[in-house]
Amino acid sequence: MLTRICRTWWLVCDLPGLTVSRFLLVLSRSRGAMRFIRNVEDDNGDLVELIYYCSWLCFSTESDAAVASLTGGAWPCLDSELTLPAVCRGCGRPVGASDSIEVELELHSSAHGASTDLAERYFGSGFRERGRMARTPKVPVTPSLLSWARELSGYSLTDIAKRVGVKDATRVAAWEAGDDQPTLAQVRKLAASYGRTPAFFFLKTPPPSDLPKEPDFRGLTVRGSLSPKLRREMRLAAERRASYIELHGADDFRLAELGVSLDQPETAARVVRDALGVSIREQFEARDNSWAYSLWLSAIENSGVLVFQMSRVPLAETRGFSIFEPESPVIVLNGADVPQAKSFTLFHELGHLLESSGGICGWTDDAAERRCNAFAADALMPGAEFLHELGDRDPIEAISDLASRFRVSREAAAVRLKVLGRLEQQDLDRIRQETADWVAENRQRASDREGGPPHHLIHLRNLGQRYVEAVLDAYQDDRITFADAAFYLDAKVPTIQRMEQALQDRNAS
Repeated sequence: MLTRICRTWWLVCDLPGLTVSRFLLVLSRSRGAMRFIRNVEDDNGDLVELIYYCSWLCFSTESDAAVASLTGGAWPCLDSELTLPAVCRGCGRPVGASDSIEVELELHSSAHGASTDLAERYFGSGFRERGRMARTPKVPVTPSLLSWARELSGYSLTDIAKRVGVKDATRVAAWEAGDDQPTLAQVRKLAASYGRTPAFFFLKTPPPSDLPKEPDFRGLTVRGSLSPKLRREMRLAAERRASYIELHGADDFRLAELGVSLDQPETAARVVRDALGVSIREQFEARDNSWAYSLWLSAIENSGVLVFQMSRVPLAETRGFSIFEPESPVIVLNGADVPQAKSFTLFHELGHLLESSGGICGWTDDAAERRCNAFAADALMPGAEFLHELGDRDPIEAISDLASRFRVSREAAAVRLKVLGRLEQQDLDRIRQETADWVAENRQRASDREGGPPHHLIHLRNLGQRYVEAVLDAYQDDRITFADAAFYLDAKVPTIQRMEQALQDRNAS
C-alpha cells in the first residue's frame, strides 16, 4: 500500500537579518516549483520523508545577500549543494529581502504518527505555526493576466467579485486595469477560481490559451457561451492527458489505422466493433447497463483513448466532449448520465475522433453530429441484429425490451426504429417526451435520497482507470514521490488508498 502522510504543517520561518517585508515565497504545486526532500527519523526511529515545495515571487529588489543566508545554516536540513534562485520565478526580477517565508511541509511515514518537534529539530527554532499576518500587503500582479484568466474561464466581473468576497465588480475591474492591486489572500482566491497557481499572475504577459480548440467553436459567440465549469473540465482533460504522457508515454490511436469513413456509418461501425473485440453475444449477456458500458469503456481505452468523466456540468449543457490528438486522444463523459446513455455518448465522441476532430456533444446539429449519431447507433444496435430481435412484434410494444436487450436507452431504441422505417415520427416524439418525463422524475427521486457513491469511487470514475494506474505505476516504480502522486491524482492519502484498493478488487473480479 502507499506511504501514509502523517501530518502537514504550514510554517513561517523568521530569518535573521531580513527586515523588509517585500520578499514573498508563495507555495505552488506546479511542475515549476522547486521541491526539496530529506529522509530523517522521528522519536520512535521510524523513517520520515520531509518534503517541502517552493516558488519564489518577489515584490521589489532589496538585499541579494539575504538569499545567500538561507543556505548558510538558517535551514539545517538543506544540503550544502542546494542553492536558491537569484531571481523571482514569476517576474524575473532579482530576489529581495523579507522577514518571513511561507513553506508547506509534509511528513511522509509508514508510522501511525510523527513527532511534533520534527519541524523545529530539522528546520531550526525559528519555525512556528502560521498565525494572522500583522498587515495585508497588496500584491503587484500583472493586470493583463487577471483579465486573461477571467475571460478564458468564462466568468464575469460580478461573478469574480462574489467568489473573491469583494463588495462590487469595480474592485475587480480596477485590479484588471492596474489601478489597484489585490491582497495575497485575494490572489489565492482568484487562483482557485481560475484553476491557476498564485505564481501564474506574476508572468509578464499572458500565455497562449490552454483551452482545447474544437471544430464546434465557430466564432466568439459560441466560445463565449461555454460555462466556467465546462471550460474547467476541458482544461483538466488536456492537463491530465499531458500528465499521462509524461508518466506513461503516448499511446497510438489504433482505431485510426482502420481508415473508416463515417459517410458509411454501418460499414464503419462493423469494422470498429470487430476491432474492439466485443461481440453481439457479449453485449446481450451483459448483466446490466453498467456492465455493458464497462465492456465498451475498457475496449475503447485499450484502443489508445483516454476516457475521463466530469462532475457538476449539467446534462442540459453537454453529455460529453472529445479532444482529438494523433496519440492518446481524449473523451470526457458527463458523470451525471446513466450508463446506457454514456455508452451512446462514448461511441458518438469516438466517431469525432475517427474523423480526426473533436466535439462537444449536443452543441450543434450539423452534418458531423449526424454522422457521429448514426455511427453510434450502428455500433450499438447493428441493423440486422436489431431487426432480428424485433421480429414480428409491434415496434412500440417492443421498445423497452429492445432497449434492455442492446443495453441502450428507450429513446435510442425508438430513434433506431424510426431510422429503420419501423416507427412514425409522432410515435417517436411521444416516446421522447415520456422518456424525458421519466428521467426528470428519477433524477428528482435520486436528489431527494441522501448519500451516493463513495467519494473515492467518484474520483476514480472521473480520472479513469487508465490514468490512475499510470500514476500509481510511476509511484511504485520510484519514478515519482508520493507527493507527486497526490498532485497528479488531486487526492489525499485515504482517497488514494481506497482508489488503489478498488482497482485491485476490480482487476481481481
